[in-house]
Amino acid sequence: MKRLLRRHLGACIAGLLLAAPALSAPMTCKAAATPVEKAMCASPDLVAADRKMAASFAQRLQQCPPSEQPLLRQTQKFWLRDRDACSNALSETDSGAVARCAAERMGERIAQLDRIGAACNLDAVSDEYRYVDADYLAAHGRQYVGKEVSVWAGIELTSCDVQSDDLTATLRSGRGKADFSAHFKAMPPLRREWLCAQRPSSSWKGTVRQEHGVVYLYLTDILGEPL
Repeated sequence: MKRLLRRHLGACIAGLLLAAPALSAPMTCKAAATPVEKAMCASPDLVAADRKMAASFAQRLQQCPPSEQPLLRQTQKFWLRDRDACSNALSETDSGAVARCAAERMGERIAQLDRIGAACNLDAVSDEYRYVDADYLAAHGRQYVGKEVSVWAGIELTSCDVQSDDLTATLRSGRGKADFSAHFKAMPPLRREWLCAQRPSSSWKGTVRQEHGVVYLYLTDILGEPL
């Protein structure tokens, strides 16, 4: 599995990637800008958990052989997107929702780093990220069957004929290392025409399914609009 992961994993599209030097450092509260960052900095417990996580990640980075270090950094980037999505929990009626979400994500990451261990067993956490890229899902799709995930990729519809019954697409990574199939329900003709013309890169949300041995992403929304 590690060999397969290494073959398929490349760098994410620029919008997904975060600066590598920041990955092993705890958050700087002076620069906190998003709801999740502000919620974390307002909680001494979350600040301490962030420092613990950063120290654990830095230790794993030292323990992993050079060939595995890029993959470990990739898992950190995927997890950071999971954590940052806690900003979506912001609520006028529940002031603690973002902090609780951040605490849950922090606990998950600390546990993941524990399972990776000094042996750098990255396979132990390969199916635990909610935000991935097409390369990663191509390598680990079967482990995600039945799970909801957001995949950062460009999209190319199989048919641009607005009358076509072919409701399939290909998700492509920025480096073109691997593609992943997507299926979807009917969509308005104008939306199909726009997707065919633009082939945008975005986070495509859906559920991973498997039929007749084929694994694909069943899209549940297109650019934030439910299907």
